[in-house]
Amino acid sequence: MFSIPYTFVNPAEDYITLPALKRFVKELENDELRTTIDRPAIIKEIEDFANQSPENEELVLEWLDQVVVEGIKDIQIKYLNSESYTSVLDDDNLIMGILEPKIICQDKRHVNGVYDKELSLLNYKIVNDSKTGKSIKLYLGKILNTFYKGVSNAVIYYPIFIELYIDIGIIVARAKSKANLFKYMVIPLTHHIFASKQGRCGKLACHIAPPLRKGRGLGRPLPRTLNYGYQILVC
Repeated sequence: MFSIPYTFVNPAEDYITLPALKRFVKELENDELRTTIDRPAIIKEIEDFANQSPENEELVLEWLDQVVVEGIKDIQIKYLNSESYTSVLDDDNLIMGILEPKIICQDKRHVNGVYDKELSLLNYKIVNDSKTGKSIKLYLGKILNTFYKGVSNAVIYYPIFIELYIDIGIIVARAKSKANLFKYMVIPLTHHIFASKQGRCGKLACHIAPPLRKGRGLGRPLPRTLNYGYQILVC
């Protein structure tokens, strides 16, 4: 049965706002869906709509891919300079050959998909736009631990989005800047436990993204906060 992960609908995380929910309901043009009810009720009706058919579920999943990205306001932008450029980025077939085997679950290629304690590739898209040119969009994520008021140990999905704008020459990374993030761990006969603290999104990105390997004409490494998205393409 389809459901939206609590991480994304939790008001404290602010991934999906009430205006975004109402806008999506209006776009569906379905008389059974209402915009005059409160936020939890709208979410429930969207989930019910998704469970009516595989086509409806796919509509909601595609919407989540977009709206969760929009809900992340913390953005880092770096130049893709000539020393970091590689011809791999010009060949769509080569890009697909590199990325396809790295997707964690081929059957659930969405933000609302399968997450692991290690950073994993959820999905990717190669886009050619008349204004921005060619770009590669990477949907990444991992499981982390955190805590909220009244909840001592919460398991959350932590999505990260990286866009490589090839023709413009920039890399854009989005991730929630959030305190009190911890590695997800499970030990026998216990529930989830906290391990080392992850810190803010930049520190997390540094932790999960070792520097690019030199060679293959790459020149000096890109800034570490954006390495992972670039690394899976060229290493």
